Amino acid sequence: MIPLCRLEEIPDRTGKGFTIARDGKTLEIVVVRAGAHAYAYVNCCPHYGITLEWMQDKFTDHTGEFIQCSTHGARFRFEDGYCVWGPCAGESLAPLALVEQDGHLHIRGD
Repeated sequence: MIPLCRLEEIPDRTGKGFTIARDGKTLEIVVVRAGAHAYAYVNCCPHYGITLEWMQDKFTDHTGEFIQCSTHGARFRFEDGYCVWGPCAGESLAPLALVEQDGHLHIRGD
């Protein structure tokens, strides 16, 4: 497992970006938090294949309700990465298996 951080290090309704090594490659990911739950996705918008954040660790819309792509404003649900609005509506962010162990978040696999 690839260690990331503690859940409480990510403020509620926000996200945090990480660069990890997986399968011999570097991968940009985002972990978003909604209360006691966290979700991990590849940090890549399905529309143009670009990273989502507009500034470091700025992954959500101003309400904290959705993950938002900084380029075209596409909005994705926290719980499943599904795009509910924008040029890639109906598509989804690529999920990653996230595990909480002893209060720490980890990505499964290496």
